[in-house]
Amino acid sequence: MANSGTVDEVTRGIIEIHRVTLGASIDLPSEDDNESIKGTLFQLDQRAFLMNESIANMAEDGKAAGETVLPLSPIPQPHRPFRYLEAHADASELCIAIVGRNVVSVAVASCLVRCGASTLLLCESGTQGSPDTGVARNWNEVAEMLQKASPASSVTVVDVDPSKKENRAAFVQGMERANLFILDADADCDKAAVSEVCLAKGIPWVLTKIDQTTASFWYQYFLKDVDAVQVTDVVAAPIIQHMKDVKEPLAAAIEATFISSSSTFAAMLAHSIMKYWFGISDVHGYLWYNTVCNKFSSASLADLQGYIQQSATLDFEYAPDSARSMASNLSEII
Repeated sequence: MANSGTVDEVTRGIIEIHRVTLGASIDLPSEDDNESIKGTLFQLDQRAFLMNESIANMAEDGKAAGETVLPLSPIPQPHRPFRYLEAHADASELCIAIVGRNVVSVAVASCLVRCGASTLLLCESGTQGSPDTGVARNWNEVAEMLQKASPASSVTVVDVDPSKKENRAAFVQGMERANLFILDADADCDKAAVSEVCLAKGIPWVLTKIDQTTASFWYQYFLKDVDAVQVTDVVAAPIIQHMKDVKEPLAAAIEATFISSSSTFAAMLAHSIMKYWFGISDVHGYLWYNTVCNKFSSASLADLQGYIQQSATLDFEYAPDSARSMASNLSEII
C-alpha cells in the first residue's frame, strides 16, 4: 500500500508465496520499486476475487448436475466502499464534525473554511489530553477566529463530552447535520462515540494520529468493514522503529519542525476531504508522513478495503468436491 521506502525480504517473500499459490503470472517487483509492489498486491487481490467467483460458479454447476456436495465455509469477499463516490457540485452542504482539539485539528479547521466548507461542528474529546495547540485554549476561541476569517461559513461548538454514554443522545443531536467526521483523539471511548454515530448515519469518519516522539502523522478514512492500513504499513514500520532507536539525536530537529509539519499535514488532509466531497476517489484515503525523514506512505481512497462475509446473492453454503480444495487454499491466502 506504500509508495516510498525499501522493499524488505519478508515483503518480497510474502508476495512470492501468494504469487505461486495463486498460480499468477506476475513478476516480482524490483528491489526499490514500492509502486510496483502496490500494483502486484492489487493484481493478486483481483485474481483471488476472480477465484472466489469461479468457486461460486462451480458450486452452482455441481448442484445443477446433481453432484453430491459437502458443506463449504463462507469465503470473505473484498469490500471497497469508497470506489464509487457521490459527486457534489459545490461545498454548500458540506458539514464536517471535528472531535478533539490539537495542533492538527485546529489547522485542518482553518484550511477547511478557506476551502469553502459550509459548516464546521467543533467538539472537545472526552479525554482531551492533546498537545497544546499554541493557538487557543478551547474550541470557542478557535470558532471565533474562524468565523471572522470566513464569515460565509458556519462554525459551531458542540459543548458535549462524547466519551460519556449518558451524553450520547446529546452528542448525536448536536452532530445531526454532519456528513463527515474527523476524529483527533486516541481514547477508545471517543472512537466508540464517533464510530457509533457514523455507522448509524452511514457516513465516513477520518481518524488522525500524531506521534511527536517519532515525528509521524497519519490519517485514514473509515466506513463499516474497512480495515486499518497503518498496522500493516511496510514502509512506516521500519522508519518509526528507527526514529524510536535514535530519538535523542533528532529531538531538536523534531521540536523545530513539528508545528510547521503539522500545518503541512493538515493541509493535505483538508485537500483530501474536499476532493472526496467532489467525488474524486483517486486521492489519499490513507496517508502516513514522517517529517524528519521526509517519507510518505499512502493508499488511494478507492483501494481502502475490508472483507465481508459471503454475498447474499451467492450461495457458498455448499460446493462440489471439485471446488472444495481450491476454496480451502484460497481461504488461507486471503
